[in-house]
Amino acid sequence: MVEGEGEREQEQERKRMTRLVDAYGREIRSLRFSIMNRCNLNCIYCHAEGEEYSSGEPLSAELITAIARVASRYYNIRRVKFSGGEPLMRDDLPAIVQAIRAFMDDISLTTNGTLLSSKAGELADSGLDRVNISLDSLREDRYDAITRTRNNLSRVIDGIYSAIDAGLTPIKLNMVVLKGVNDDEIEDMIEFVRNCNDRAGGRSRGREVSIMNRCNLNCIYCHAEGEEYSGEEPLSAELITAIARVASRYYNIRRVKFSGGEPLMRDDLPAIVQAIRAFMDDISLTTNGTLLSSKAGELADSGLDRVNISLDSLREDRYDGITRTRNNLSRVIDGIYSAIDAGLTPIKLNMVVLKGMNDDEIEDMIEFVRNCNDRAGGRSRGREAVILQLIELMPFFNPGMDIYRPDFDKLEAELRAKASAVKTRRLQRRRKYIVDGVEVEVVHPMDNTEFCANCTRLRITSEGKIKPCLLRNDNLVPIERVDDEHIISRLEMAMRYREPFFRREPSKN
Repeated sequence: MVEGEGEREQEQERKRMTRLVDAYGREIRSLRFSIMNRCNLNCIYCHAEGEEYSSGEPLSAELITAIARVASRYYNIRRVKFSGGEPLMRDDLPAIVQAIRAFMDDISLTTNGTLLSSKAGELADSGLDRVNISLDSLREDRYDAITRTRNNLSRVIDGIYSAIDAGLTPIKLNMVVLKGVNDDEIEDMIEFVRNCNDRAGGRSRGREVSIMNRCNLNCIYCHAEGEEYSGEEPLSAELITAIARVASRYYNIRRVKFSGGEPLMRDDLPAIVQAIRAFMDDISLTTNGTLLSSKAGELADSGLDRVNISLDSLREDRYDGITRTRNNLSRVIDGIYSAIDAGLTPIKLNMVVLKGMNDDEIEDMIEFVRNCNDRAGGRSRGREAVILQLIELMPFFNPGMDIYRPDFDKLEAELRAKASAVKTRRLQRRRKYIVDGVEVEVVHPMDNTEFCANCTRLRITSEGKIKPCLLRNDNLVPIERVDDEHIISRLEMAMRYREPFFRREPSKN
């Protein structure tokens, strides 16, 4: 064999592999790193992750990053959990999380919580998604006895609250049940968890606010964010700001998306973005893009983070037919370029796939996105600057459009066959396919129990009504005043109305 040929064959073999499977057919789908061989507690039951700790140095950051990179690139393993010992005893943990963020869809951590209160914010900013926290008793004497330490319980409670406030959720509280030691505390622990969820405001993590009830296009499939518009004035800037303030202050909701109608038809949008910037970590906007080229810079300066832009066809005659307007496609393209130049990225291009109308343009759209990423210089904030979203038609709102609904299972199978990697987002379990270097996300809501079961979004209509579910209009909750107490009562009423529209059938076993 020619020298070096064996190495090349091994490299090619690794590139062909997409699954890491053991001799019993079990596929490895996640990694668990024990990254610290010491702990600041000495729990009576500790199994030390099955390790026999030596006095050697723990796993290096370089090796952790390399393993994560290989697992993601060659085996599509995109989930990792860090444990210990106590991983928060590593000062370089935020840097490690940040280094592997590009390879992983889900990064979690198991901790005893004693060091968490001062580190939760930095870890969240670095890219950590969630934490598991050990809490075996709510009674200090028992906690001290189980952990063989003193005065740490309050630090753990503070750590839990800090993790909630930093958005490291869902948090799993790990209670090892010990007969005769803490097995009479389960009810107390349930009550504590209930109080934690009250602090966090339930499950909603983001809000979508419809701020304009008119649009300058007339798309054939439009569902108008599930609204039935009246002639009322759109939501006032004062009420938008008040809702953002309450959602952030009392429920740690720190993400908002503006939609419409067409939100760029509001002249006060930059002022609204600027007013809520202090309350929100992430502000985004869904637009048809026709008015964006002249507004992108001002919106970015006001604090807007990113945009979603509707683009259903790259062919002018088709675009005109779908939007029932004329000569707007070039304005949308200019808007996309302006958004890239203003740094409103990652941009998501929303393409509603219509059978027999534009479903033959997916390859062209992928090529267009690739060219946009070249314009942006490739990466933006650690991700591609432009992402393609393929959206399933929702004939629920447009019964006559059902004939244009493509087979999304077939579409996904075709994407999967071409993809170099497949990822799954936490939000609504959406799948993302990496096709020729372009990220293609599929939004497949119809008859999808996973989509509904994993929804964490609360909508506010353009008339100031909370909409617990996109697909329903029979449970709207109006917000009529800007004071905190009223908005809190309205939000909590809406949470009681939330339930999945598409639900799994109960087991008949």
